[in-house]
Amino acid sequence: MKIENYSEVRVELTHDDLVNLLSTATYGNDRLGVYIDFANDNNKKGDKCECYEDKCANVLLNGGYISACDLTADGEVYGSVCENYVDEDCDGIYKLTLDRIGRGVIECLFSEEEYYSESASLFIHDSAGFDMGNADVIMQQCMFGEVIYG
Repeated sequence: MKIENYSEVRVELTHDDLVNLLSTATYGNDRLGVYIDFANDNNKKGDKCECYEDKCANVLLNGGYISACDLTADGEVYGSVCENYVDEDCDGIYKLTLDRIGRGVIECLFSEEEYYSESASLFIHDSAGFDMGNADVIMQQCMFGEVIYG
């Protein structure tokens, strides 16, 4: 089956989905960092949680954003799907919203690259086989609009 237009497809991400994606993508991954700018009013709602990924999920579910940092960009800023900027500690920082993460999952799911679509499918079905490689592909799609680091 081939779907020509998936622009109307939606994915509803729960708190647990977001925690799973963020913790799996960042644990042991020296290329990706995720953090919260608590100066943003929408982001303050996440500050009461104990687990950092829980804080991130609450921020996203309350209309805020998280910042994903490409720690190996080496001066490059990739993609144009979300606001990105450079600071002294990280070459590429990408503001991710709940909507952008949902779109990234959908883009992976309908990708012609089998590993990308399999990664999204494993994530959506909360499979025990979902691992850091799968989560990393989804996060790259969310951040860059494509998978840069194969």
